[in-house]
Amino acid sequence: MDFKPDFYKDRQSRPHFARCLATHTETGEKLVVYWKLGVMVYRARPLASFMERFTIFGSKEPIVPPLSSITPVTLETNVEPGLYRHCKGGLYRVMDLATHTETEKKLVIYCAVTVEHTWPSLEGEYWKLYWARPFKMFKDGRFTWLDPTKPLQEFST
Repeated sequence: MDFKPDFYKDRQSRPHFARCLATHTETGEKLVVYWKLGVMVYRARPLASFMERFTIFGSKEPIVPPLSSITPVTLETNVEPGLYRHCKGGLYRVMDLATHTETEKKLVIYCAVTVEHTWPSLEGEYWKLYWARPFKMFKDGRFTWLDPTKPLQEFST
């Protein structure tokens, strides 16, 4: 299935922006993380279902709005946006929360800091760069929030 981050329309011709593909950490399922224009609340839909229900109408080049322009929905929960360290040592940035369209479960969408500002090849398996982890699993102690007032080098050790 050919997916790229871009503008899509649903069956009623309502515009949506597909931000990225994320891999569900429990099931390995590929999820499209998107929002309806004007609503700015993330949804996560299985890739096959998304490609069946949506058609692309956007630009020729991938468009990724800066995260600072996205209204976060994480304020409703106790997951702070920003940097986190995984218990195995990796640094990750929480993008936002999304609701799975089939299960209605909250998912934390995040990516590795090392790849956040690079756009991988559209021919490659770029979906592996983003992760969708169930909210309860994210909060089980394996991730530690990093204080943004500390210098970044303190986080590297």
